Amino acid sequence: MISQQHMSNQPDTAEEPEQLRQEIDETRAELGETVHALAAKTDVKARARREVDERKARIGERKARARETAQRAVGNVRSRPLPVATAVVVLIGAAIPVIAVGRR
Repeated sequence: MISQQHMSNQPDTAEEPEQLRQEIDETRAELGETVHALAAKTDVKARARREVDERKARIGERKARARETAQRAVGNVRSRPLPVATAVVVLIGAAIPVIAVGRR
C-alpha cells in the first residue's frame, strides 16, 4: 500500500515531469562544462603550448615596436644629418680626453 504522504509528492500536472527533464538537461550541461574545464586544466601540454604561443606573440610585438623605433631614428638622422653629425663629433671630442687620462 502507498502512504498518503508519498502520494502527495507525486506530480499533479503534466508540466512537472517536463520541468524535471529540463532541470536534468541543465544539470547535464553544467556538468559537461565542468568536466571540460577540469580536463583543460589537467592538459599540461596544451597549457604549455598556449603559454609558448602567448610569449611568442609578445616577443613579436616588442620586435615590431623596436623595428618601428629604429626606422624612425634612421629617418630622423637622414632628414637632419648636420645636427646628428655635430652631436657625434661633440661626444667623440668629450671621450678623447677621458680615454687619454685613463691611459696614464
